[in-house]
Amino acid sequence: MTVGRNCPACKKALKRNNAPRIREYARAYYAKNRGKIQAQYKASREANPDRTRAWRKADYEKHRERRSAYGAEYRKAHADQFRAYMKAYSPTYRRKNPGLANAYWHKRRAVLLRCEGSHTPAEWEAVKRSFGDRCAEPGCNEKNVTKDHVVPLSRGGSNFAFNLQPLCGKHNSEKHDKLLTVSVSFFDRIAL
Repeated sequence: MTVGRNCPACKKALKRNNAPRIREYARAYYAKNRGKIQAQYKASREANPDRTRAWRKADYEKHRERRSAYGAEYRKAHADQFRAYMKAYSPTYRRKNPGLANAYWHKRRAVLLRCEGSHTPAEWEAVKRSFGDRCAEPGCNEKNVTKDHVVPLSRGGSNFAFNLQPLCGKHNSEKHDKLLTVSVSFFDRIAL
């Protein structure tokens, strides 16, 4: 039988009995060596991006409900602040930066639907240029176009640029979440 410092039960008891002191030591050590510790973490993340991505995804899934509940509670407790922020800042920002606000909304929707991929505003502009800055529907020459996913996000489509096409409001509304054949194939647009 192992007794003393090497005994697992003794180690647990030692940790439990000295928890506040250990916690205080850890905080003091971190405060003193913050830059060094952060640099080590950053180097580890950069050296192992796949492992970091997998860990973050697992951690997000593990604590998803708790984070969601915390966020809901926080918003409820600070409802006045959120309302004031949304009234003052959000509409102003959206008016001044319609392209960025639209891109943010589309990206957020794709994340919520857990879709793969993303695209930049420059890639979206390239997709529009490839269709002559007009609606992709044959015979339609409308220049005021909206972003449409060829394979809809709600049906498992990706958010990569090659899954986008410009459609006018009318044709985008008609398409909704249907899978339609398009005049330009995915493979023709991968070169974008």
